[in-house]
Amino acid sequence: MSKKNMIVDYAILLLLSIGKRSFSALSRTMQKGRECVSRLLFPAEFYFERMQKIAVEVFAKHTKLIIAIDETLIKKIYSRYMQGSGWFFDQATMRSWNAYKLALAAVSDGKLMLPLECAFLFDKKLCTGTIMTREDFVIRMIHAIRKMFPHKKLIFVLDGAFATQSYLKWCLDHNVYTEVRMASNRVVWYKGKKRVIREITALRPKGRQNSRTIKALWHGMQLYITAQRRFDKHGICSIVFQAATYRAKSSIHVQHYRARWSIEKLIRTTKQLCGLQDCYSLKLETQLSHVAASLFAFTLAQLERKKRKLINPEAAIRSIKTRKLNFLNHHFNRMLQAFPSLHC
Repeated sequence: MSKKNMIVDYAILLLLSIGKRSFSALSRTMQKGRECVSRLLFPAEFYFERMQKIAVEVFAKHTKLIIAIDETLIKKIYSRYMQGSGWFFDQATMRSWNAYKLALAAVSDGKLMLPLECAFLFDKKLCTGTIMTREDFVIRMIHAIRKMFPHKKLIFVLDGAFATQSYLKWCLDHNVYTEVRMASNRVVWYKGKKRVIREITALRPKGRQNSRTIKALWHGMQLYITAQRRFDKHGICSIVFQAATYRAKSSIHVQHYRARWSIEKLIRTTKQLCGLQDCYSLKLETQLSHVAASLFAFTLAQLERKKRKLINPEAAIRSIKTRKLNFLNHHFNRMLQAFPSLHC
């Protein structure tokens, strides 16, 4: 069997298995030896290449795309011997974990989101040489994605961790449309005066408005600041702020940033149902390959969802789990034949 046909095997095993997706657990699903399963795992670049080609063809007819970039922790709580792992602070639990920090880029048309590429970000204390920062990863991905989708309007959306002077200045200098969450205590120049964002009366939505946008200067950079009115599940209202490097209606700014939520769901689904955290190899290369295969598994689930018009990728994965391994291998290989660029 050719490599082009075998590349789906490991991803299918991840989708079929229940519980931890270690090599041993996957071997039980496949009913073969652990070494046989490990040989099915390809280098990460193989998966990245195929995910990118699939995304280019799926979104070929779209003129505007949302590019979401985020980072997450892949916890390795009980192992201190995995290459590249380190101690990172988790905002969700407010404590530090032994983990890998993963930066991830994905593309969406507002409905369907597909992963493109990822990379590990390392603890500076554990590395003696130059390491890639999250800003380096973002800039590298912006260059790569612009080449991927050369004739489309691209909006890059990121959370508040990326709302830095250096990143926004770089985007303005390179004509990049970006949208980032902005802290309410940032001080900007508005109508010739220094103002704290949350204290600008003209920025707050009025009446039935859900959002409002103003133009302001932040560290000499002209940005478009948007305030959005949100209600939580208890009906309590709050105002959140975001900043953009391009001009648009406030509702469009809100719509673009809202699309970023899909990457949060992508990360959650790949952790829960695609085995993103379930590799126990001590080798860094194997860890990255497993993560890439998990993202490729999510891509297959999204293609199945699109083909069968299912409500979400979780529904597609539940459907996949009812099928046999041999059937799924044939099914997905036939599905991928619809993408000519994969056979070049």
